[in-house]
Amino acid sequence: MYFGDNAGGFGSAVSYGVGAQPATVAAGDFDGDGHPDLAVANNANSFISVLLYAGSRAFSSAVGYPNAVGGNSFAQSLAVGDVDGNSTLDVVTVNGNAGTVSVHSGTGSGTFADAVEVDVGPGSTAYLDALGDLNGDGILDVVVEKGDGPGLVMLGTP
Repeated sequence: MYFGDNAGGFGSAVSYGVGAQPATVAAGDFDGDGHPDLAVANNANSFISVLLYAGSRAFSSAVGYPNAVGGNSFAQSLAVGDVDGNSTLDVVTVNGNAGTVSVHSGTGSGTFADAVEVDVGPGSTAYLDALGDLNGDGILDVVVEKGDGPGLVMLGTP
């Protein structure tokens, strides 16, 4: 990771251990301190990693959260948004060949509840395309791309 130097350049690289084969990273303020934190999807294991901003251009050590009940989800892609409507950021992953979407509900204090998995059907690898309010009801929806056919829209419910 490179932090900006406020002069149009970057400082020296800083490395953080996040897990096996990090695939996707997303930023969001998970603990309500006004600073972006990081969530990382790890492709080679069944965990996401969360790093909270620790001040002075540094992050805490990664905390791992199991990504699936079955422990074999291989997170391919990840996004951050309030998908459960409780005004805190959640982490959503699409779990590759497992054909599932996992939602890690944020607590607002920088921690996350156990993943809740939703089956998106059998087939080849799935990827998270987007989170957005597609039907105008004020609730985030999940768009999933499947390598073997048409995509899938999962409408959020209140």
